Amino acid sequence: MTEKVRLQDPISAVLGHRKREKYEARFWAKVDQSGGPDACWPWTGSTFKDGSGRCKLPSGHFIGAHRMAAAFCDNASPGKSYVVQGCKNKLCCNPEHGFYSDRFQAAQDKMMEGTSPVLYIAQKGAHNPKAKLSDLGVLQIATCFAHGETNMEIASQFDIHHSMVSAIRRGKNWTHILERAGVDDAFLSAPRRPKERPAYRPAVEAVF
Repeated sequence: MTEKVRLQDPISAVLGHRKREKYEARFWAKVDQSGGPDACWPWTGSTFKDGSGRCKLPSGHFIGAHRMAAAFCDNASPGKSYVVQGCKNKLCCNPEHGFYSDRFQAAQDKMMEGTSPVLYIAQKGAHNPKAKLSDLGVLQIATCFAHGETNMEIASQFDIHHSMVSAIRRGKNWTHILERAGVDDAFLSAPRRPKERPAYRPAVEAVF
């Protein structure tokens, strides 16, 4: 039975690499330290989708630039610890602005700041930061159902995707607003206005 090979931490591999000095110089060249030792040091390289800085390791892995800065400063990999930017600047790479934290504490901090994705799941309706509709908008959409408007027509009016309108019509989303307003299933399932189809016109006229 073959023994499992344990892969080395990619950050530790950089710290122990023979070309570490070259890589470290290239890394700090992308950090703007012009503000002085107490200011934020913004990362000027590429970023993740959330706006935080990212750097590419020789192994091909992408990691947070602030994690790599902490590793160079302490000459040790953060491992499974979180490196939290105390200044709340996602691009900051100043090691003096960061501190180590565990996963639970980092999640608690995000909950307190209101930046945790868990909050988006827990908050319903218009209280959800990612909501595209208001309570009044949902009731207006329900009225459009009664008038026989199609999902595509309603979606274009409210600048949302037609699948969201369909979910409201089928009672999958925003049910707490519809129930509170006394909107029943019969109201939502009102017959839609038939589409106007152009009169049939043959492509080639028959020749007799």
